[in-house]
Amino acid sequence: MKKLTTALLAAALTLSASACVAHPQLSNAETCERIRDVMSNPPASKTGAVNLANQIRTIGPVSSDDLKSTVQALVELTDESAKDSPDVKKQGELQAEAQKNFGEFCPRS
Repeated sequence: MKKLTTALLAAALTLSASACVAHPQLSNAETCERIRDVMSNPPASKTGAVNLANQIRTIGPVSSDDLKSTVQALVELTDESAKDSPDVKKQGELQAEAQKNFGEFCPRS
């Protein structure tokens, strides 16, 4: 019985350790491609803006260091767009910030 318990405990520890492995970081080009894919279909409603923000959020943890601020600005921009009364000034600032970095690191192909 001790051997079975030890084996099960070892298996559980191995599985939990493998779940903690860090996600690989994307290159600038891969991050740009993911952003373009997600942003290619702009939202037509507040629900769409929330869905878009959630899709962009998944890019954040694996994005390249150069584009992390761009991804964060896009998340904040889409969150602001989903509000009942969005702050137009804040939206403009966030859009300018996102476009600046995106334009620098993601040249048009």
